[in-house]
Amino acid sequence: MNSMTNFLLPVMLIVLPIAIVLIITIGRLKIDNNRNQLIQAALEKDPNYDVKELIKTLDSKGKTIKEKMLNKLRLGCIVGFSGIGFLVFSICLFRELELEPFLLASIVLIAVGFAFIANFFACKKLLAKEIETEEQSQTDTK
Repeated sequence: MNSMTNFLLPVMLIVLPIAIVLIITIGRLKIDNNRNQLIQAALEKDPNYDVKELIKTLDSKGKTIKEKMLNKLRLGCIVGFSGIGFLVFSICLFRELELEPFLLASIVLIAVGFAFIANFFACKKLLAKEIETEEQSQTDTK
């Protein structure tokens, strides 16, 4: 079992984060490329088309500040509870097996989860006025 731990620890600490960053980066590049192609197609169709207005309409479909903050809260809860699950798993099996890396991973996951949750509450307090004005502007346009 020790050889399994020696294999999984580098994979969890090195390969997995790199893969996640790579997937996110590729996704964002595809979104940007599609957006650029849309703007080019609009300009080819009508050279006098107002690009600023098109960019504004494309950006308006983005998430609001409140939605972004709620996503951080959701991510913090998911990561924190995953860390608690790893902690319970490693404590239950720690006596039988040597699962110190899982214990370390659980502590890291719990810390990251609490960081996201703390970020949510800090942003909620700091951005309260911006959220109110954004909600008012959305209700005014409807």
